[in-house]
Amino acid sequence: MSSARGRVNQQIAWCHQLLTQFQSSELPWVRQVLVQSLGWHLQSAYVALLQELADAFKFPVNEPGCVEDLIRVVPSGRAVPAELGELSRLAAGESWLSNLLALPGPAATQVSATGNQASGSVIATSGSPSFDMGQAQSALFALQEFIDRNRQLSDES
Repeated sequence: MSSARGRVNQQIAWCHQLLTQFQSSELPWVRQVLVQSLGWHLQSAYVALLQELADAFKFPVNEPGCVEDLIRVVPSGRAVPAELGELSRLAAGESWLSNLLALPGPAATQVSATGNQASGSVIATSGSPSFDMGQAQSALFALQEFIDRNRQLSDES
């Protein structure tokens, strides 16, 4: 198993653990921290997935920041792999991935003044969309499904 694949697995496992902790917590501040942490781990899983794909396609990219970094190194005359095309479309449109990628980094995150602070399930920053537990959960399941589907296809070949 590649180290990137291991990092993806680790981040996804942490996401599932954070989701479990969120569901069992009733403290608003704990729930806020868990939503924020889940967003960060989802982003980390996505970046590790990009590295896993770069390794699988034997692209000379270390630590890609976005799917476009991988698309740029597709050899001339070779079609963009379907996985990268799908991620590019998801990142550019209204989707779980675009919502995930719109999240701020750790230093800029604050609890949304317009979010449901009683439930502690929304994070936002000025100029960025809110990210709530529903979106986080949807992103986790969609990312997991993408990973599973693509690994199954690559393992079959």
